[in-house]
Amino acid sequence: MKRFLAVFLITLFSLPLGLNPAFAGKLTGGDYNMYVNPTTAGGGVLTGGGYALQDTKGYPLGGLLTGGGYVFIPGISYGEGEAVELPPGTPPYGTVRLYITRDNNDVVLTWEVGTAAGQVPVGTNPKIYYFASSDDTATGVFTNVVDDWLLVDTSVTTPTEGFTKPFAPLNIVKHENQVGSGFTECYYKAVLPGQEAKLNVAWAVGKVNYTFEEGLNYFNYPFVNSGDINEVFGTEGYPINCQVLDHQKSTDGFSASTFDESWEPSITLQQGKAYVFSGSVSEPLPVTLLGDVDPSPEQFSLELTEGNNYIGLPMPSLINLQQSFGANPIMNDSLLIHQRDTDGFSAELVSASGSFDNSAFEMNAMKGFVYFRNTGEFNWQVSP
Repeated sequence: MKRFLAVFLITLFSLPLGLNPAFAGKLTGGDYNMYVNPTTAGGGVLTGGGYALQDTKGYPLGGLLTGGGYVFIPGISYGEGEAVELPPGTPPYGTVRLYITRDNNDVVLTWEVGTAAGQVPVGTNPKIYYFASSDDTATGVFTNVVDDWLLVDTSVTTPTEGFTKPFAPLNIVKHENQVGSGFTECYYKAVLPGQEAKLNVAWAVGKVNYTFEEGLNYFNYPFVNSGDINEVFGTEGYPINCQVLDHQKSTDGFSASTFDESWEPSITLQQGKAYVFSGSVSEPLPVTLLGDVDPSPEQFSLELTEGNNYIGLPMPSLINLQQSFGANPIMNDSLLIHQRDTDGFSAELVSASGSFDNSAFEMNAMKGFVYFRNTGEFNWQVSP
């Protein structure tokens, strides 16, 4: 659904705290009245101080300005002219844009303070929710089903176990001991107080734990934001000279980022692409990757060309082959699955009829695959 802005910002009027503009016929505050909440249909009249603004149209931009017992809901309005579409990447109104980083063994959640879309007003704590799994197979269990998410109590006296209370200036919460341990997968969302109904459309960030062993480990980065390896992997706890291999389609070879206090040269992990971790690991090595969950995965597509294509699912969900490739023109292709114990591959072959031999095979969202395209190219489109 398209959301529209109007042409100039209304900065003149305030609304009393506690009133819901969606249902207001007449809102009063200070010396001003608002008759009929502005809508895209127009027809509202704003009066105050001897002035009137008529035929207003618009949507709230998100964020609240508070003070003196009033709440101002920023909006954009226009009288004449065409509406313009909100820029891509604007969080839904009432939701909070979280950012995820690491601090030693802790996952750190932060947000921006302000009144723009996705920000949190000064002095306000967002409602933070989490959804987690301790399944050691790390299959990818992300969901937008609201009932599956748990509210984090960030109060000073009784914070949810493992979570810290917000740090001053009230825009940092830590989930302790989640790097290299803790939940196998954990995802986080946030909304403004009173906007809990928007949780299903709120953007999510998350962390997934991997276990790498001696030899080659094919893995997938199931997050939307392209991430510098030093930020996504971190720079602690890795054996010297271990590598992350990045397949180069043009040569069917690999470039390598090697660890020695940091990853050099740096590479950028991309959504929907598989990578290979290689290193001398005397015992299983826990690795935690961080990122943003794709807010609109149904739009994901990737061009697969003749030969080997290193791929992974574009979000942390479990999807079978029929869901992943059923609508694509696949003929005599193969999905190659690396077997770490033998360092070889098994294959889910595609017959001449254009279907996989085992269409029920489920693609693990944390695992990297090699898709061998027999001839030509096609645009892989996948949705959960």
